[in-house]
Amino acid sequence: MAVAAAALLAGCGSSGSSSRKSSAGTAANANHTFKVQALDVTFKPAQKVGRPAKMRVEVRNADTETIPNVAVALDSFFYGPVPSGLPASKQPVWVVSKAPGPPAKGEVQAPAGGGQTLYVNTWAGGELGPNQTHTFEWTVIPKKPGIQHVNLEILAAPGGQPKATLPNGTPLHARFRSEIAPAG
Repeated sequence: MAVAAAALLAGCGSSGSSSRKSSAGTAANANHTFKVQALDVTFKPAQKVGRPAKMRVEVRNADTETIPNVAVALDSFFYGPVPSGLPASKQPVWVVSKAPGPPAKGEVQAPAGGGQTLYVNTWAGGELGPNQTHTFEWTVIPKKPGIQHVNLEILAAPGGQPKATLPNGTPLHARFRSEIAPAG
């Protein structure tokens, strides 16, 4: 299944040139759509509760301009609902033990990593110049057995403005399917 997600994101087609010259910040590029390619998108399709698994996303800027803050949003690291009385409305399917980026400043160990953002489940990699690549890698611990799904989106900046698409204009969405075996 990881191969299918990689194929979905790899895309084809030519990169259109842009008439915009400013890439100083997100506000200057809010209406721009950046061309991006996913070179490697993998997540182990067979996992086991309590055993670490890696998710890897390698992104290349296929545009002629610098992407302000390339980011990856993952929306399915949780399941829900849970019985009332618990503090969270959702329980994790996977617990993130190490996320992209170095530990945050002042932290000895920061599971969220230096790529964390104010957006839930979104990690940023910073500016990405033309033809440069950035690799996002998570180590997660599966917590809930069964067939689970992770939805992934590559963004040109946290929050989704400006936009990022494949060179052919297709949105950058992928869905992973993992079968998590019970512990033991």
